[in-house]
Amino acid sequence: MLLGEGANGKSTYLAGVTAFLGRSNVSSVSLHKLESDRFSVARLVGKLANICSDLPSNHLVGTSTFKALTGGDTMLAESKFKDSFEFMPYARLVFSANHAPASADSSYAFFRRWHVIPFIRTFEGAEEIPRPEMDARLSNPRELSGVLNKALWALGLMQEQGGMIKSESMARAGDEFQRATDPVAVWLDCSTIEESAAFVSKKALLIAYNAAAEAAGRPPMTATAFGRILRRLRPNLQEGQRTVAGELAWVWLGLGLRASER
Repeated sequence: MLLGEGANGKSTYLAGVTAFLGRSNVSSVSLHKLESDRFSVARLVGKLANICSDLPSNHLVGTSTFKALTGGDTMLAESKFKDSFEFMPYARLVFSANHAPASADSSYAFFRRWHVIPFIRTFEGAEEIPRPEMDARLSNPRELSGVLNKALWALGLMQEQGGMIKSESMARAGDEFQRATDPVAVWLDCSTIEESAAFVSKKALLIAYNAAAEAAGRPPMTATAFGRILRRLRPNLQEGQRTVAGELAWVWLGLGLRASER
């Protein structure tokens, strides 16, 4: 996922990658369409990459297709008015967006599949090269030959390191992507406070979150699932027992509900 505001080279970069791989080897299906249209997966058959720019920030209806495509699973695909068939997807998914699309999936299995690359520079004025000219430069055979040499060098490095090496800026962008996409993370940031003397009963915290989820049209969470996600998002939280409303209850220590959520 390439993330950043406009005029920062995301679309130009993706056009260069498409030229490098060959237009016939690339499909261009949006993440939203992959999840909502059962016929769209068939367009990835035989492709090296699925490259789609400018994803909308609309809520994803699901993530099961995305996780299957990136999990090495055999998939079932179908084209209109034809029999369904199984295939092993090979295409790597590459997207760009100004803002990450929202999702109800806050699982580790979802976020671990993403490499988020921030595009923080803007190219305007004297730095801006007209798009047709830049596309022509990037698709020049001599330039593509140089890209191949660079790609082979990077491949060897990745094989030595056991995968893609994440820079500090990528790690920060990944954290920001998760906070912006994960509804639990967003709710925690907006509705709770972290103070050493604060505490909140586990039951009250779950009730408050599920009320917010219901108001937003999301399904409620069980205590087990919510606790697992909370520990991942707030790894330093401790649990204990305190007297709440005259009764002994299990609480989260160091975390409190904002007054507006009580």
